[in-house]
Amino acid sequence: MLAGVDPYPGGLGLTGGSPLTVQYSYWYPPIMDLSGISLDRNSGTSLHAQLVLALRAAMAEGGLRAGSRLPASRNLARSLGVNRGTVQKAYSALVAAGEARAAVGQGTFVAGTDGSAAGILPPPQTAEDPDWERLARWSARPGVISLAGGMPDARLFPVAPFRESLNAVLAKEGSGLLQYGPSRGHGRFLEVLAARLKERGLDRQAEELLVVSGSQQGLDLVARVFISPGDAVVVEDPTYSGALALFRMMGARLLPVPVDDHGMVVERLESILTRERPRLVYTIPNFHNPTGVTMSPSRRRRLLEICAANGVPVVEDDSDGELAFDDVPPPPLAAGAGNGGVIYLGTSSKLLFPGLRLGWVAADSQVIRALEAVKRVADLHTPPLLQAAMAHFMMTKACRDLVTTVRASYASRRDALLQSLEKEMPAGVTWSEPRGGLSLMVDLPAQISTADLLARAVEEGVVFAPGNLFAVRHSADHRLRLTYGGIREEEIREGMVRLGRAVRAELSGADQRRMTDKAISPPPLV
Repeated sequence: MLAGVDPYPGGLGLTGGSPLTVQYSYWYPPIMDLSGISLDRNSGTSLHAQLVLALRAAMAEGGLRAGSRLPASRNLARSLGVNRGTVQKAYSALVAAGEARAAVGQGTFVAGTDGSAAGILPPPQTAEDPDWERLARWSARPGVISLAGGMPDARLFPVAPFRESLNAVLAKEGSGLLQYGPSRGHGRFLEVLAARLKERGLDRQAEELLVVSGSQQGLDLVARVFISPGDAVVVEDPTYSGALALFRMMGARLLPVPVDDHGMVVERLESILTRERPRLVYTIPNFHNPTGVTMSPSRRRRLLEICAANGVPVVEDDSDGELAFDDVPPPPLAAGAGNGGVIYLGTSSKLLFPGLRLGWVAADSQVIRALEAVKRVADLHTPPLLQAAMAHFMMTKACRDLVTTVRASYASRRDALLQSLEKEMPAGVTWSEPRGGLSLMVDLPAQISTADLLARAVEEGVVFAPGNLFAVRHSADHRLRLTYGGIREEEIREGMVRLGRAVRAELSGADQRRMTDKAISPPPLV
């Protein structure tokens, strides 16, 4: 967490109080003070062995917690008056024993009881949950229809008009666009972005905006500013897998809140806030990923009320927010006066061009300064040429036409998927019905495991994303996510035919196994 950043009352304008103060330093887990350790040079035990014992004692007594960063070997050696190699040897012994973890370029960290080091390593992947790389490999097989990824359809991208925008801004601004640029963002892009956000009810000044390399970087910056290992973060369950991976790598304690047909079950959040004080509440209120549901107006109001009352910042991920099919996009949580405690994440990736990696953060100006400090260290700035070209393109008729085309196309594909589910799925299978976005969630009968189903589906030539990839506590073994943005309607229909066969085969196999188990069950004792 950035030194001096206070994400609690007053810091974000939620309940008044002193303003947020920022010291511009990069995030690292806290370094533990080991100045109390003393080594006996007259002992028969080597100095490095004594240091290992002292560090283990500090771990056992709670002075060194899981995820804590040990001092740099040079600094600790100087403090203890020993050779640096002595400290390095002690650290290596702890790493070899699984009591510490070394991360290149970051340092050495105390490991947890399971051998992991909070904040530097992701949780191990279970054998039952194929990771995204394996899903990508299966999806790339000839003839396979993939409904696993959430990518938009590149065939809809207007390449020629965007090329014209690139040429236009290069002709106007020249080599300046190929030079280093401001970390906050290109001036013209910030102007166009502010006007675009205002159309959705989000009125922000330039100092309240930060251009980032995709909304994923925006979320990463927020996590680095606000979260230290062991901090609590409230997330929807299920939620975006990229957010879960990031928070876990930062060492956060995830507090899950269920999602139903009306979005986050805010009543459960209220219960959590009676016993926990989380650093953040992360939510996807519009066209939730993976379920596709939209948070109801009453829950939106209550979410903002209780978070403001408790001084907890809300991180709103609105990546799919403009992909509304049936009417105008729902307003962001951050829209309107009095919602300064909402940190808003947006992107062009789903509506326009994901390859440009253009996103933005809208928040209180003091929060933006803190995020900008971290971004400056991370990558200096987002490319000015791409920002200028996007600003130019967003003002063209081609962009307006694209928005209309994209929404109509994805709505038609959504309809094709819903109709095919209705036609191909057996009784007992249910699904969400999104009003926008690129995905929906399918719930299977309890006797079907998505791990088993996925293996059979791959044999049939169709791939989906298992629900456990989006679950906080691996409680979604009978759920799966389907996406429809990147494939044609005829592929969607054929994919559902194949998936329907796989589901029916799994149901039949489960019934057969149940009958077999019943047949060989021993008679009851009498």
